[in-house]
Amino acid sequence: MELIREHINELNLFGLVPEDVEVLLTHCLQNNFFRFNENFYKQSDGIAMGSRIAPSLAIVFMGKLEAEALQVDRPQPDMYVRYIDDIWCLWTHGSEALTEYLAFLNSRHPAIQFTIERSDQDGTLPYLDTLISVRQDGSYSTELYFKPMAAPIILPYDSAHARSTKKAVLTSQITRAIRLGSDTAARKRGLEKIRHLFVSNGYPMKMIKEYSWREMKKHEERSRDRGRERRERPDQRQQNKKKQGTYIRLPFVNDKVAAQVKKVAINSGLPVEIAWTTNNTLKKRLVKTRLNPAPCPSGRRCCHSCQAGLQSKCTTKNVVYELTCSHCGDTYIGETSRPVRLRYNEHRRNGINREEDTPLGEHALHKHPEMDRRDISVTAKILRVCKDEADRRIAESIFIRDARPKINDNTTSWQLLPK
Repeated sequence: MELIREHINELNLFGLVPEDVEVLLTHCLQNNFFRFNENFYKQSDGIAMGSRIAPSLAIVFMGKLEAEALQVDRPQPDMYVRYIDDIWCLWTHGSEALTEYLAFLNSRHPAIQFTIERSDQDGTLPYLDTLISVRQDGSYSTELYFKPMAAPIILPYDSAHARSTKKAVLTSQITRAIRLGSDTAARKRGLEKIRHLFVSNGYPMKMIKEYSWREMKKHEERSRDRGRERRERPDQRQQNKKKQGTYIRLPFVNDKVAAQVKKVAINSGLPVEIAWTTNNTLKKRLVKTRLNPAPCPSGRRCCHSCQAGLQSKCTTKNVVYELTCSHCGDTYIGETSRPVRLRYNEHRRNGINREEDTPLGEHALHKHPEMDRRDISVTAKILRVCKDEADRRIAESIFIRDARPKINDNTTSWQLLPK
């Protein structure tokens, strides 16, 4: 809040005042709950994992702590840089003073306790994924660094992923080693580490050498003409922007099928990008801490969706569902990204109130005009739980095409080939 008030003239708070932001921050930070089985717990200390404001708050907190520490009249680092809570310092006041300075930093706040790695043993110091080597003349070099306890695991070559995905993983890691290397020798050492990593995960040596050579050539070309690279970058961004289209997620079978499907998509001329997925993942096979489905949020009150046939499923999201009129048997098929109980309640209200321009409202108005509104009843069931919007829309279209529900106005959500 101190930072917000200090820079209030530089910020766009979208109509809020600092006091509003403080109320919202307090609510987000003090009301973090999670459920294990049937018990609910409230986090009493720290920031919740996965919170979007966690990194920003950590940076702000460390910024305030270090600003106060660096203003104290005592020997200070000649250079001080930080990435969230990892700090790199250049210290020229002797080993004993450095030990005292570490104790001083750790006395600033009980929850912040630093450990230290020093370069005075062998002239090297790891920082994040970079190894910095200091020479006797004061110069230094940088190269790729793996922690000793890091497991040599990367996407295995025999995994059920498209070959293009494996190429992208390999290329990104080679590029990482090249960029972190400050000279030719450092880059070669970094590429050797990448080679060992990918060989141990089953990648062919020929493939690793080919992509290493290719990325090194690109790096050399960029180094020769930095100005040309900067001038071309805006045009390249514009080209990449034009290439982007709608992403469709399709199940990965093998590289041959993937290549054929991609060829069809390119020849169609449609602005479509294909992302390959697999259903048989560890995430789906491992047991979750939430062993039971989320309880119905109605509590002891009546839940109309549970009574309609969605018992223990009313909180399910991203579904294609079917509604059936209890009196005439006519059906309606729809899709929703929200909890299905919310969409069911909307349909039920539309039917009871006979609202025009709504599927259930029009059905009740024209098919059951004389029926008492209290007698209007609709049962429900989930036809499919989907992955994303494309999966949901396609599934809905197929169900509508095959079942021909009488209450639906539309014959399909997305255009499909006839069955």
